[in-house]
Amino acid sequence: MKKKDFLFLLIEYLLIFITSCNKCNDKDLTHYGYLPEMNKYFGMYKQGNWWVYKNQDSTKTDSIYITNFKEEIYKDNNQCFDYPSRKFKLHSQFLLNGGNSFNGRYMNNQSCCDNEFRLLICVEMNNTINTHPISCGIPEIIYDSIIISNIKYYNIIYVKEGSVQTYFAPQVGIVRFINQTDTFSIQTYYIQ
Repeated sequence: MKKKDFLFLLIEYLLIFITSCNKCNDKDLTHYGYLPEMNKYFGMYKQGNWWVYKNQDSTKTDSIYITNFKEEIYKDNNQCFDYPSRKFKLHSQFLLNGGNSFNGRYMNNQSCCDNEFRLLICVEMNNTINTHPISCGIPEIIYDSIIISNIKYYNIIYVKEGSVQTYFAPQVGIVRFINQTDTFSIQTYYIQ
């Protein structure tokens, strides 16, 4: 009887030890924030901000505005780190073909280039997630500058998803987008 009790206690202690080894205490967590590059291009997509666009012949006006903004911290206890993620709903009449809103997300998810991070812009369209990697926080395609309505925007990121082409400027967001039928350029915007 004593052997069984001892064996039972030994197994119980082993289970407690094994499960406690896999968990991470909050004080041991490594906290990863957003990359400066990420906030420079995508940090303005928050509730209350808006952008207005016109097509080339000024016959169509579109606007982008943000709803359902939410910031969360994701915690990975197995690898002992956490990272932020921002989610939002972006509304636009012409940006997307066949839709007028999509769920966007950006985060620092701790992958890429020997512990540097990959910036992911995740766009949920038609129940699928499309990701545009910007390797190691450095955009893969940058235009030195573009001029829109006599204003010069520098360090432009260009992203093509299907037939939609999008140009992002730092501290502004989307400054131009091209869909199947039109090219829309920014006219004015408000960022809190």
